[in-house]
Amino acid sequence: MDILTKEEGIITQTGKDILNTNGFFRDLIRLMKNTTFRNFYNQYFNDWSDVQIMVFYMKLYTVIEDKFRQENGRQINDEMIVYVIHQIMSNSETRRFALSLFKNYKENVDMCPLYPLIKLPSSNIV
Repeated sequence: MDILTKEEGIITQTGKDILNTNGFFRDLIRLMKNTTFRNFYNQYFNDWSDVQIMVFYMKLYTVIEDKFRQENGRQINDEMIVYVIHQIMSNSETRRFALSLFKNYKENVDMCPLYPLIKLPSSNIV
C-alpha cells in the first residue's frame, strides 16, 4: 500500500466519521449533490452580491410562507407566493422596507416586521 492510498483511507474514514456525527455536513453534501439545487447554484450564485440577493429571496419566501400558514392553516401555493414576492419587489417602498429588514436580519434582527406589508391574496380564492 503506497502512502497516498493509506492517506486517502485515513481521510475517507475521518470524513465518514464526520458525516456520521455532523448533520450540517450531511445536509451540505446532500444539497450540493442535488441536481436541481446545483443548477440553481451555478446559475444564480456567481458572486457575493448574487449570494446575498438569493439569500434575501429565500428568506423573503420563508417569511411569506410562514405568514400564510399562520393566517390560513395551510401551505401557500407556488403561484400565490410568486405573486406576493413580485408585488413586494415591484413596489419601491415595500422593496426598500424588505431590503432594510433583510439588512437587519443579517445583523440578527427578526424579519417579522415585514408581516404587515405582505398582502396575501384572499385564501378563499384558492
